[in-house]
Amino acid sequence: MVTMQTTAQVTIGDCVDSYRRHLSSVASPNTVRVYVQGVEQLQGYLGAMGMPVVVANIRAEHVEMFLKDQRERLSAATAATRHMALRRFFGWLQEQSEITTSPMARLSPPKVTAPVVDILSTDDLRRLLAAAKGRGFEERRDYATLRLFLDTGLRVSEMAG
Repeated sequence: MVTMQTTAQVTIGDCVDSYRRHLSSVASPNTVRVYVQGVEQLQGYLGAMGMPVVVANIRAEHVEMFLKDQRERLSAATAATRHMALRRFFGWLQEQSEITTSPMARLSPPKVTAPVVDILSTDDLRRLLAAAKGRGFEERRDYATLRLFLDTGLRVSEMAG
């Protein structure tokens, strides 16, 4: 990372653009967006709470307070994503020699339990498929789409993407 400041003065904000460029070369656009958003939210939280935003001064307890706030306000899955984003960010800062020790080193990710998903009964499935039967284009399309979902377990985003 190229900065005009000494390492002791580099803030999170000074690193965001370089980190975004780095991520863009190794991750999907969605991952880049989510990870950079997590870093920017950490910066906003630390600044609002009067905690350090100079990367060399950020300690585990600062990040831990941010992650605790995230767990209290957001889903466990989102908090886990923030944790992963910050782990990767601080790891990258170590690679760039901006910090010697990551404040994430001893922080465990939050536990995420899989949500319970309601499933359709056999009768509901039969009625759903029967409603899509027909000879017209739309009926055949709908029936094929339903069969694809049911037989493969695809998600809407996987089929549409």
